[in-house]
Amino acid sequence: MLRIIKIDTLEEIVTDELLAKIDKEYLNFLYDSVISYTYLTLGLIDRAHSIIDKVLQEDPNDWVAMMSKGYIYLKERRPDLAQKQFENASQISLDNPLVLMNLGLAYAQQSDHQNALKILSKAVKLDDRNFLIWYQKGLAHFHNKEYLDCIYCSCRSIELKKNFSEAWYNKALSFARLNILDEAKDICKNALISFPQR
Repeated sequence: MLRIIKIDTLEEIVTDELLAKIDKEYLNFLYDSVISYTYLTLGLIDRAHSIIDKVLQEDPNDWVAMMSKGYIYLKERRPDLAQKQFENASQISLDNPLVLMNLGLAYAQQSDHQNALKILSKAVKLDDRNFLIWYQKGLAHFHNKEYLDCIYCSCRSIELKKNFSEAWYNKALSFARLNILDEAKDICKNALISFPQR
């Protein structure tokens, strides 16, 4: 009953034209997702699980809910269970680069960098404009001690989002691992100048 009250309240705020484009089931899912993510952020993992489990009971093929369940497992540091959720989601939402990116992340968190790279390479081919996919692929290369490849992926990530500090860090760290310390220092110095502390 609470969801319907929330949706009805939302209907009063949102224009009729916008509501005509969005169906109530999707709004209910968004509401569940926001509540689940809020619980997850607050560290109330059991509550986050129960919200997503309810969605999956209603629709076992809801690949977005599977993704949410995978995120919860990653937060719990259970990448093996996250991997299963992302694999299930990838069977329903075929060739979805975000699903593949998260599946690659689950493999990487299990130190299976070869499979992570294979999956992330496929994700990049599907969406080469996503800075996070490039970043995750670079990170997998870094952990595989493929520092030049990490630098390339970090540069691609930076091209797509200039102020993405994690990519700058991976780039600098890769140069340091290659013992090109002057370049690593310059990258750090430029990043500090470009992105001052808030």
